[in-house]
Amino acid sequence: MEQQHGEKGEPKEAPAGTAFDATLTKAPKQARVVSSNASTSPAPGFGGESRLDQEEEEVGEEDIDLVELVQDPTRGTPTDIKMCISTASFNGWLMQLSKTCAAAALAGAINASHGRARFDQHAITLAQVLSIFGTMWRTHIDAKKAELMQNVLVNDEITTVRVRELLVALEAGDLTKEETRAAAPPGLEDKVEYISKLIASLANMEGAKPSTASVGTQHLLYAIESFESSHLQLEAHVFLDQISLPQRDLDTWWAALWKIVDDRNSGHDRQPPHGVLLYHMQRHYALIFGLRQWDDASTGCKHRDVLTSKRKQKPKSWVCFDTEMVPLLRESAKAGIVLVRRRERECKCEIIIKSKK
Repeated sequence: MEQQHGEKGEPKEAPAGTAFDATLTKAPKQARVVSSNASTSPAPGFGGESRLDQEEEEVGEEDIDLVELVQDPTRGTPTDIKMCISTASFNGWLMQLSKTCAAAALAGAINASHGRARFDQHAITLAQVLSIFGTMWRTHIDAKKAELMQNVLVNDEITTVRVRELLVALEAGDLTKEETRAAAPPGLEDKVEYISKLIASLANMEGAKPSTASVGTQHLLYAIESFESSHLQLEAHVFLDQISLPQRDLDTWWAALWKIVDDRNSGHDRQPPHGVLLYHMQRHYALIFGLRQWDDASTGCKHRDVLTSKRKQKPKSWVCFDTEMVPLLRESAKAGIVLVRRRERECKCEIIIKSKK
């Protein structure tokens, strides 16, 4: 049974019924999922990346019927649903290639925060984010290699040569875990094995079917800094996680989420006034596309759901805020919600609690 909640923090601005633009309903494949003030340019693919057009998704991936999303066949169709959506996130999400949820979700968040649809000419592509991750991994690998060499005695020429040969073998992927530890100098086995894991992660990221399984929340924040140092004015921080959750009651957090997600007051540039949200759940990343709530007359309980995607990136999964999302945030140090927004825009959210993983 759902938890019962008081009226504190209830989003007063949410109208009764389904609060969304009718033009968002049942968008044609490869066309758009946009509001009436959005760009209507045709979709040339993901920034011209033909490889990324080979999407491993179901047929009609971009067809989104919001009426079907609102309705819940397991609970009937409540008539008093209050709902808000992030139009920017609906427009900005990217299809996911193989196991690249972290890269796809981050690219979608960056595009959404700038009011760009995924088919816009200047939209960030999945390949661009993967390239940033690859650069981060390579830099870290080089630093760890240099640190390892510093641990080798300068006057021990034989060991120095052996370590260099070992590093070459690791880059080539020629050694098993047992062989790696056996070839490492005494006392440096853990350092060598760590470098081996980094190299393997980079290889997975740059393979024929790239994977971002090794990417954590902190890596997303570092990647945001990389984009921000180029040409995009971005900022991001962990908005809600295991650390910040106990600092406010759930009604207050729900109201804060609602204020961010509801971007009906976006200007002509389609940029969300408060940013967009990226959800790190169990082994998966996806944007937060909407919120809904209603009262169950039979039980007196308040239902509160978050629209995201448990598999790949298409908005399709309703996650119960009280019985699914909150318990995960409490139990897992890796789970969290990241706020991404343009730096020059002043965030008017009442609750911005920064925390680092």
